[in-house]
Amino acid sequence: MSPSHKVDERALKNIINNNVIPSDDNTDINLVIYYKNRRTSNLFMKNNMNSPTDSLQRTCVVYKFTCPHDDCRRHPKHYIGATTTTLSRRLTMHRNAGGPHDHMEHDHDHSLTRQELNDNTCIIKSCNSHRKLWIFEALLTSKNTPFINKQIKSWRTTELFGGAF
Repeated sequence: MSPSHKVDERALKNIINNNVIPSDDNTDINLVIYYKNRRTSNLFMKNNMNSPTDSLQRTCVVYKFTCPHDDCRRHPKHYIGATTTTLSRRLTMHRNAGGPHDHMEHDHDHSLTRQELNDNTCIIKSCNSHRKLWIFEALLTSKNTPFINKQIKSWRTTELFGGAF
């Protein structure tokens, strides 16, 4: 609400009274102006409990991919990751590169499909704070030691030691 809201109200009332004529001579036009507290409306939008129904459209989640290949069913191999983008977008990235892609290519000589990613990925944790999200991912990765998360080659070791590792 601007400090000059009374002036704005008067201007609106003058415009209505000067330009609008009621169809019934016995009726007066009365302009009623309602103000809505911005703080209340912002709280309503932030506290909307309707989350996206499709888990692939959720953001700020820690997720777990379980390898669907027959060789990994007896001793399941997992990948734990976090994303601030939609889970769908992150899975698209995994289809082309990263832990799940590399695991399927190297261990199973199989190209990872989008359907395999969708069917074998679940959300472990959801968090609105980006900082807490990365902490949850680190804790869950440390606790579960997922096989697919292992770092095979780091750009830092390649840069420092010329690929000796």
